[in-house]
Amino acid sequence: ELMSMAAPLWMVESANKAAIDEIKHTRIAFDIMNMMRRAHAARPRCVTADAFPQHQIEIDADYERIAMDVVIGGCFGETMSALTMRERLHLHLNDNYNLLNSLIAEVANDEIRHAALAWTVAKWIIARHPRVTVANREWWHSMLTLKQAQNDEGHEHRVYREVMPALIDRLWSNVDRKTDDLSFYESVTQELQSNMNSYGSIPQNQCKLQ
Repeated sequence: ELMSMAAPLWMVESANKAAIDEIKHTRIAFDIMNMMRRAHAARPRCVTADAFPQHQIEIDADYERIAMDVVIGGCFGETMSALTMRERLHLHLNDNYNLLNSLIAEVANDEIRHAALAWTVAKWIIARHPRVTVANREWWHSMLTLKQAQNDEGHEHRVYREVMPALIDRLWSNVDRKTDDLSFYESVTQELQSNMNSYGSIPQNQCKLQ
């Protein structure tokens, strides 16, 4: 889809790397799931991937749809995932926290890059297609208000109250200044990394389940 919009090559390459990351995340998720089953089931059966449902994908260069997917799934979704997955893990998997934390750290750091890429693609689309819905500043504030109302407690509440407003302000200030996209990507990555660390230190991955 990025190629259909003539996106810069580095964005296409980054999106491809993110897709490969998701395969790795699936493997880690299966590892964690099977670890839990071994710990709590009398005769655990290994959970593996089944056949993927057949489907078709239409690449139509629909800027409106692609922009909305990037913002909802990427800017909001990936950012929330990166900044809250460690806390969700801690709440439910205390018994194996040290081992699982090292696994989830790898995923969280990948999600930081995915989220930063989404914010950058959103900026790129807004600058080139000002008629799409997400190019309206008021839409962002309305969506943020809705998300805040839907998540009025816990870690999600903190992200929507403290992190998202700053990221939205950063987005629009860089749109106005016409900042270089790659520089913007790097700055968002650093800001997200800083916010993730504020939730507690996340070590680099040191071990993996086979």
